[in-house]
Amino acid sequence: MAEWQTAESFPAMLRLGPSASSTKTAKMAPLVCIEGREWSNLLTPGTATLARTFHMNAAPTSGLVNIPEIRFPNLFDEDPLGLEFWKCWLGAARFSELRGHFSALGESGAIATELSARADKQGPALETYDPRGMRIDRVRFHPDYRELEQLSYGRGIVQIKYDAQFLARHRAFRHLVGFGAGYYFAQSEIGLYCPICMIDGVGRVLGRRPEGPPAAAPPPCTSSSPARW
Repeated sequence: MAEWQTAESFPAMLRLGPSASSTKTAKMAPLVCIEGREWSNLLTPGTATLARTFHMNAAPTSGLVNIPEIRFPNLFDEDPLGLEFWKCWLGAARFSELRGHFSALGESGAIATELSARADKQGPALETYDPRGMRIDRVRFHPDYRELEQLSYGRGIVQIKYDAQFLARHRAFRHLVGFGAGYYFAQSEIGLYCPICMIDGVGRVLGRRPEGPPAAAPPPCTSSSPARW
């Protein structure tokens, strides 16, 4: 329960402003309740000092929340500095054309948060034999991991770099676009982003070999179709 005090009674670390040492009686400001906790705003008369105080039990309680949980529907939309950065590096016109890819992976990053948490607790499992005792050596992944693949590979996180139409207009920016947009997915799921980068590297090496596949005809690892992953 919140308690009203004078600014003098606050520990030094809780005082705000140059007049926090004033011994004048604090006036009661409106009570604010955040996540089940009551916070009291204390305004020392004649000063600009604003202080907050609350009581915390020594033992944790079920109703006590110290850190609010913040979720965004799209990580790209919540990055205004990044927006200006990509405009600067890609040019406003080019970025306007490619913004949909950044937004799609920003949404993927937001959706991936819970999926990633569950998949991390259910790692891949090796199935050595089938029910008949036949050797299969198959790796079984958690369904949330498969959903993460759909949110990344399925949204062109690698495939865009091998898309013929994209390359015709933006070849010089392919890696900036690929890794720039991928950054928003990686914020939530770096575990999958590691093999994504390795797949991208393999595709690049194969594309540079004289006998390798041309960029317009990517190998299966750069496809956005689940059947080819």
